[in-house]
Amino acid sequence: MESVHKRYISFDQGVVSAIINFAINFAIGYFVALPVMTLWGWPGIVADSMIMIFLLTYLTCLVITWVTYQKIGQKKVPALAWRRKSHPVLKYLPAGIWWRSFAMGVIYLIVLTPVLVLVLTVLGVDSMSYWQFVTFKGSFAGLNALLVGPLSAFSALGDA
Repeated sequence: MESVHKRYISFDQGVVSAIINFAINFAIGYFVALPVMTLWGWPGIVADSMIMIFLLTYLTCLVITWVTYQKIGQKKVPALAWRRKSHPVLKYLPAGIWWRSFAMGVIYLIVLTPVLVLVLTVLGVDSMSYWQFVTFKGSFAGLNALLVGPLSAFSALGDA
């Protein structure tokens, strides 16, 4: 993998997407949070986070894959020498942009939800104040994008 790929995957599609997702979800949290958000129930921290995990993963993968295809087509970023179909793990993801984004949304939901519940439970969180939740929502979205973005870009670079 060339340095242009490493920068594109880690910074352009990792850090930048984390900043964008943080800002968007901080703003969403600002408008939807209650004075006190409980861990369970509706609306609640876990329910909101599960929706966010799936939707953000789906949308982030969709956008990054599309942007990566455009960058490759414009010759701004070269495709990887290997094909996604030959990768030992990524070959199991669907080839189509819509289905791959959906599959990643489901996978991240299944993997991150138990981790989130475990961490919040171990920390003794049973509710959050308005600003705690808004900050949590933005931060968790940024972290999610930091995990999703590079994998989406890496997979798309191996598709083109």
